[in-house]
Amino acid sequence: MMLSVVIPAYKSERFLEKTVKDVSLEIQRFSKDYEILIVTGKNPDNTLKVAKEIAAKDKRVSVVYRAERVGKGRALSIGFGKAQGAIQIYTDADLEIGPKYIGEIVKKIQSGYDIAITSKHNPKSEFKSPFTRKFLGRSYNLIVRIILGGKIRDYQGGMKGFKKRAIKKALPFVKDEQWFWDTEILMVCEWLGFSVKEVPIEGDYGFRGSTLNIFSAALSLFGSVLSLKKRRLTELRKLGRD
Repeated sequence: MMLSVVIPAYKSERFLEKTVKDVSLEIQRFSKDYEILIVTGKNPDNTLKVAKEIAAKDKRVSVVYRAERVGKGRALSIGFGKAQGAIQIYTDADLEIGPKYIGEIVKKIQSGYDIAITSKHNPKSEFKSPFTRKFLGRSYNLIVRIILGGKIRDYQGGMKGFKKRAIKKALPFVKDEQWFWDTEILMVCEWLGFSVKEVPIEGDYGFRGSTLNIFSAALSLFGSVLSLKKRRLTELRKLGRD
């Protein structure tokens, strides 16, 4: 299988069907050989019902369900654990990053990179966000680079793609089950020596039902950076060095 797309879905009943349709149409521009995995858990709305209805109409779509509340990070770990594609991508269910970048990510990985990610903070990007969101985003990524030694400009972007061997090798070292998963997986991949390409994007932050509280998330993410630094100095100290 050429491509797997993992979509973590929580409180997504209003837009999930359109998201899967848009993702499918983009992939079909360059391949018919793909799978889409919708990963969800206990929801306060009809996300699971909608996901099952979508899968019933398309054999390339499957639903991975857990009978409890599943955080974004855990959903991604579960989804990538089941994905089979030679290239494996995740996109947020609200499609803040347009589906057209799926093709761009695939091209970068096919050109030789192990990982390709969309980057709002790439100098060539023209992505409009509210000032507070942009300021917190840039500050967070600067903290990651200073404390963890990262080289990427945008760790928390909503679309990332991996060669199968890269995600499978990195995944066992990732513990976060919430929003820090993005940063953790990329830092582990950097420490393992995998190459990462940041893809510039255009667009704007169009709210489509995100469940993220940006201020509480910022505080949580900072604490997670410090925890990962501690792990790097202890259990992960030899990662990529032996």
